[in-house]
Amino acid sequence: MLGDLAWLKAEAHQWRGEFAQAELSTRDALRWLVKGSAPWYRAAGTLVMASCRRGSSAAAESVSEEMLALAENVALDPPRSIPMALAAADVMLIGRLTLAEKMIERIKREPASSSNDRSTGYVHAAEAYGAVVKSADASSCLKHARAALESFQRAGDLRSASWQLVNEGFALLELGLYASAETSLRDAATLADRIGVAPIAASARQNLGTALLYQGALDKAEIALAAATDSFRTQGDLRQEGACRMYTARLLVQAGHLRRAENEAKKAVELLMLFPGQQVTALATLAHVLLAQGGIPAAIAAGQAAMDLLQTTGAIDEGESFVRLVQVRVLDRAGEYDKSREALAEAERRVFERARKISDETLRKSFLENVADNRELLKLAAEGRAGSRQASSG
Repeated sequence: MLGDLAWLKAEAHQWRGEFAQAELSTRDALRWLVKGSAPWYRAAGTLVMASCRRGSSAAAESVSEEMLALAENVALDPPRSIPMALAAADVMLIGRLTLAEKMIERIKREPASSSNDRSTGYVHAAEAYGAVVKSADASSCLKHARAALESFQRAGDLRSASWQLVNEGFALLELGLYASAETSLRDAATLADRIGVAPIAASARQNLGTALLYQGALDKAEIALAAATDSFRTQGDLRQEGACRMYTARLLVQAGHLRRAENEAKKAVELLMLFPGQQVTALATLAHVLLAQGGIPAAIAAGQAAMDLLQTTGAIDEGESFVRLVQVRVLDRAGEYDKSREALAEAERRVFERARKISDETLRKSFLENVADNRELLKLAAEGRAGSRQASSG
């Protein structure tokens, strides 16, 4: 009874975005609950989520490993598989991909879980994250997000449906379908506000701000990003606050407010130190700002730090083309023309490699032509080849 009451407190804190309190209440619940029981799994999943939001990656990893180990000796019915699928999605975002994949595979082996709409939805949601984190495949992310959304809608789970509308919007952003993304994200924000789920509402506004930024609506984008930043700061969600500040910095560069852009970029780098998949993009954002200010040596240092971390982490959550484009521009401004050409060739290769994973021709075309960073990289590569041909013929 005491464990159940403590978990109910934790759940209330979770959906209000009060992650520090959720973590404390969940730890209290786990002291009373029978390890391996359905209530224990439920509380453990909440603890993983709260720990990830607060940057406590070691705690999240430890609890997730315990969930997986116990799953070898118990039947993973939906009350256990759903928290484990949620935990798998969360640990992906702190770079524990192998652990997450093992958790998902264990869930998929359980017949009771695969026949339950909510459990199936959470597995698709985790696989949507995996498509981005593991292979930067936005089309697979979109497919899984939409499958999850359909599962949650059949189950009447409005909270989870609003979450998947955000993931759908994110995938559409990555594919360059900005107007469609805006529609999904406005729907997500409206639904999350109506049912009182602060973390999802903030995430919807963060991505909505990005969609508006890419469509050139800078004032509206800044309003959405500021609201999301304030919400995530209140929640103590370091990762999401850092992401908001990255995009705010890019917006401010476009608007010509370079001092404010630098402040936002530096805050993003600091907030995302524990999240290597996004720290790469934060460092590239700082290099982008410094380059706009004319600070070439500092921009070179930040850009190289981003590329070094990219080599270590492999695929990143989002923004790979932006990271590589910034590096090309930094090297070019520094007079490192041979290195710039090499970086551009690798960037072009990666754009086409990612495009080949998109089977739908319309989505692939949008990815190559509508995503501004992809379009610019391909343009620069084509211009470089044309220049080389002219030089050799001359």
